[in-house]
Amino acid sequence: MSEGKYWSNKKEKIDHLIEKEMRCINLIYEMWTEEQSIDRLEEISERHGFLLEQQTFWASRNNRERYLYDLREFSNWLHKFIGIDKHYPPISEDQDF
Repeated sequence: MSEGKYWSNKKEKIDHLIEKEMRCINLIYEMWTEEQSIDRLEEISERHGFLLEQQTFWASRNNRERYLYDLREFSNWLHKFIGIDKHYPPISEDQDF
């Protein structure tokens, strides 16, 4: 499904972008092969835990657009934190994979 597609409604587009961002995060985890210290793993776990709390909070308020914002923020942070931004640029909203 192309990002340039005319969406039937805003919710459909946001749902697609959330799914895409989650695929990006999963790819980051799959690409990550370096050994990490316990401290770094704990930091990732804490940030991911906070993201899950935000998901619950925004879902209870039916605000998927704000959850998408938090999901993107986490994805960008993780991308930089584990250092793959030096080799792979973040996926942009208009890219599909």
